[in-house]
Amino acid sequence: MFTRLRPLLILTALGLVFFARLVVHPTQVLSSDYSDFLTYHLPCQRFLVHSWKETGELPLWCPDNFAGMPFAADPQVSAFYPLHWPLLLLPEEHQG
Repeated sequence: MFTRLRPLLILTALGLVFFARLVVHPTQVLSSDYSDFLTYHLPCQRFLVHSWKETGELPLWCPDNFAGMPFAADPQVSAFYPLHWPLLLLPEEHQG
């Protein structure tokens, strides 16, 4: 019985070692000062929703990021991701 559980226990232990920082301090990893979620993804979502509500159009260009960047074509923005569409119904202060 133990021989069947050994690989599972080893993989679980390796996973816990690899993700120990996330298990012990989840808020530091997910919302640190250097988190991509806070510095890139959340501002992009807010810009998308704000532009959509203000003009009724999908923003093609974002002038706020350095000298500007293509916005709708950026796959990291995920403007066409269906699970982000309910954000259009929320007020801006409740989006993150």
